[in-house]
This record gives sequence, structure tokens and C-alpha cells, in this order.
Amino acid sequence: MLFPYIYIANHSIYTLQTWMDDLFLNVWCNADPAVDYDIELLPDDLKEITLEIERDARIKKDYLYGPIESVYKIFQIFDQPTKDLLSQAYRNNNSIEDLCKQQNGCTPFLYSTLHTLHGALSDKLEEFYKSLFTDVIHLNAVQARIGKVDVHYDEFVTLNDERKCPFCGLNSIKGPNRSVRDAYDHYLPKDVYPFNSINFRNLAPMCHECNSSHKLRQDPITNPTTHVRRRAFYPYDAINYQIEINIDFNHNDINTLTEHHIQVTLTSPTHQDEVDTWKEVFGIEERYKEKCASKTDGKYWFIQATDEYHNYPVEVKAIYSQSTWVQKMIDDANRNKFSVGNFIKAQYLENCRRIGVF
Repeated sequence: MLFPYIYIANHSIYTLQTWMDDLFLNVWCNADPAVDYDIELLPDDLKEITLEIERDARIKKDYLYGPIESVYKIFQIFDQPTKDLLSQAYRNNNSIEDLCKQQNGCTPFLYSTLHTLHGALSDKLEEFYKSLFTDVIHLNAVQARIGKVDVHYDEFVTLNDERKCPFCGLNSIKGPNRSVRDAYDHYLPKDVYPFNSINFRNLAPMCHECNSSHKLRQDPITNPTTHVRRRAFYPYDAINYQIEINIDFNHNDINTLTEHHIQVTLTSPTHQDEVDTWKEVFGIEERYKEKCASKTDGKYWFIQATDEYHNYPVEVKAIYSQSTWVQKMIDDANRNKFSVGNFIKAQYLENCRRIGVF
């Protein structure tokens, strides 16, 4: 991840997560075998919304009323150690930063683990939490109280105004005045991890290519081959990452250069584990190689530094030698790194100069 997003603090859209925290930790985890379920057990706001949705004849599916009761009844049969285990699992899975950074003793809890504990509960909770994101958050009764996801998106991309996807740096993120928006990706996949489907610290706008072609359902905090935990960038980190990009060619004939002749090396003195995860999940190396080998990117950058320079008027060449012209191109690219792939362009031109093609 090239740079972190800024998290919007204290937004009304997060209220749904607060209600779900209260439901899980204070209602379900405190389910008393001697106390039959009653909607009066719910916090007031959640109770009102549940009843409003239940009484709305236009809504054909029971999203809250029945599922909340059925999960309560399962929790009633659990002993206290099991309830305590699930309470901690809930807290862990919503501690997105700790999970990404492997800190504070935070360990993830998977649907597969929940299914082993109680298969019916796992199935009910998976359907419940997925519906919170796909349906419940968009219902009129909910939006009237917490606002709309699209409004949050507009505020988000107004605050995060780079307009570039931080997961690749190559593609644009749609701005607030578009009729459509980019998808909020579940950074920790909602098919794998229960309880955090509407936690906006686990939701980050991502370009279509990153979301639909590369990340898909990949789990950034678990190696898919070894199933061993790994560190991943936290999308809302408070620090900027130090990532060094080096580009090398194995020959100096730019016209015949292909992806197979290009080496992209990504390193970090502070976050190498995270960089390695990022490269794998988002296919970064192959995408950067492709840009360097492209006729309209890398090869055009070379033309700008050679053919276009030689066609400039004598007055321009009196001010700039080709060497100083190339340095100007590099400096210009570094001043606006995320415009049209400039962070790659600067390194590409540096390598061209290093291998002596100018």
C-alpha cells in the first residue's frame, strides 16, 4: 500500500456498528438460560429499528427480528467460558489495526472455527452479518438514523483527495461528484471473518482492478499456502510507509523491452513484511512491469527523453542539455508522484540513465 487513507472520525454511519457491538457483547453474550428472549432486551435504538423493519410490509425478508432472537436462544445454551471466548473473538475481529500489525496479542477468529464450535450458529451469523452490509445499512429506517453509505463515500473521497487507489497507485478513485462510486472492499474478507462486515475500519475504497482482479477474496493477514499469519498494511495507519521502488532492465534496447526483461524490486526499511504481503495480494510487481513495458507509458517516457528532446527548438536545448532535461523530467515526476504513474516514471528514467541509454 503506497499511502494510508485518513479515517473520518465520529461519523454517524458508524452508529450501526455501535448497535451491533451492544447486541453481541451485552445481549447475546449475556443470554440467561432462565430469561426468555424479549425484544425489550435490546438497546432502545436497535429495538425501534427492529420493530419498524418488522412492521414494514414492503420489506419481505426478516433481517433483524427473527435472526436476533434465534441467535439469542443458541447463546442461552452456552456456558460462560464459551460466551467469554466469543466475546473476545468479537473484540479481536473488530480490532483491525491490531490484526494487521499482529500486536496486542490480538488473534483472528474465523468462520471455520465458529462452525466447529456450533455449525448452526456459524451459518446464522454469517447470513446475519453479510446482510447488515448488503441490505440492512441501506434500509430507509436505518438510513434515517445513521445516514447513507454514498454520503459517507463523498465525504471520504473529499477528505482523501489524492484520487488514486493507494493499493496500486495506478488507477483513479472516483470523486464525490460522480454518479457512481468505487466499491468499499472488506479488507479482511467477510466470507472468512465474522463480526466486522460493517466496521468501516475494515472497509476501504479500492479501484476496480485491485478489488475485482487481484484481491478478490484473498486474506491479507494469512498466507494462503502455509496458512501462517502474516503482517499486512493497515489501510488507516497514522504513518506514511517508506517504500523504495527500484527498476532494472536486463538489456538496454528499449524498443524490444518486455515485462520479461524488467525487474521491479520493492523494499522497505520499516515494513518489509507488509510490502511482501501487498505485492502478493495485489499483483504489484507484474502490474508495474507491465507499465514500464507499455508503449504508452515506459516507452513513451523514453521517447519524451530522447526523440522529443531532440525535436525541441534550439533555444530550449540551449537551456537544457539532454542530461539536465532528463533530470527535469525526474524532478517533475517526483513532485507529483501519483499523477499518471509518476512514481514509476521517475524510477524508470533513473534506470535508463544508469544503464546509459541517454
